[in-house]
Amino acid sequence: MKPPIFEYHRPNSLQEALSLMEKLENSKVIAGGQSLMPMLNLRLTFPSNLIDLNSIEELSGISTSDDQVTINAMTRQREIEFSKIIRQRIPLMADGILNVGHRQTRNRGTIGGSLCHQDSVAELSLIALAHDAVLGIASLRGIREIGIAEFLPDSCPPLLKMVKY
Repeated sequence: MKPPIFEYHRPNSLQEALSLMEKLENSKVIAGGQSLMPMLNLRLTFPSNLIDLNSIEELSGISTSDDQVTINAMTRQREIEFSKIIRQRIPLMADGILNVGHRQTRNRGTIGGSLCHQDSVAELSLIALAHDAVLGIASLRGIREIGIAEFLPDSCPPLLKMVKY
């Protein structure tokens, strides 16, 4: 299986990445590639342009304030797994991250990539839902905050009363 032909871009700043996203048609963003690469190889998606975020240092890392923990989008799942901050402040994530793929997947996978894949039943999506996480969506106009329940498709399905067969 081989991915379709695309033009590869590796911006060095968030501003450069956002400019590319606005300028280039039919583009996909790659973080860790754990979801996108299989989709490319199976030819389930055909982007003309691939924008690689791995050189953008400002998108990685974990920080805290008095009442919140911020995990930047390119933070590797493995870093989350071993973070003392996460263990102390978000124990559900510290335990749940161990159920995300296997060690090799967590070495490459990012929290942003996982959430942007928008699988509402994936481990990191469910943990974000359980904590009412707020996402910072970047554009050239600035950063807009949105709740995880609004971001994920069908994350809050209607109440199921019964199933008859």
